[in-house]
Amino acid sequence: MAGHLITAFEPFGRVRGHLLHRNASLDLLRGLQGTGRTAANASFALLPVSEAGPARLAALLESLQPRAVLCLGESGRLPPGSVHIEPLAVAGDNFHCSAAARCLIRLRRQSGYSGIGRYYCNRTYLEVLDWSRRPGSGAAVFVHVAVAGSRRAQLREVTEILRGLLQFSRSRPGVSVPAR
Repeated sequence: MAGHLITAFEPFGRVRGHLLHRNASLDLLRGLQGTGRTAANASFALLPVSEAGPARLAALLESLQPRAVLCLGESGRLPPGSVHIEPLAVAGDNFHCSAAARCLIRLRRQSGYSGIGRYYCNRTYLEVLDWSRRPGSGAAVFVHVAVAGSRRAQLREVTEILRGLLQFSRSRPGVSVPAR
């Protein structure tokens, strides 16, 4: 098992995708690429906002076998400047959560609500949680970032989350557990 994987989504939608060519998660992925020690031992991937996104992630997980995975997505429902660790992913009537997400949410004193929805962010999180349940797999967390707000402040928060995730992955194996 080597390094860690950080993913973001490509720009999408009429305004943010076609006109502005922006995605908050992509902005932060680019910021993380330039942060020295954070970028050391990291692989970075841009996922399409389509059915191909979770499939691309599955292929990356299989080939890279990372120690930890940080998936980033943007949300227009968060207050400006917000960074939110998603506590769970939804599969039908079942909820799945990572032990790393639970730990980091407690450390950040973040509320446990979920804004994951049932679209590509959720499907991506389910893919990485399914992978993390396999013996010997790493820890995984999905983080939503607000569309609006200071990218510099968001980058600081996401960097701290990544450090916590890496520390968690060194201290215990990644395990996806049912939400309570």
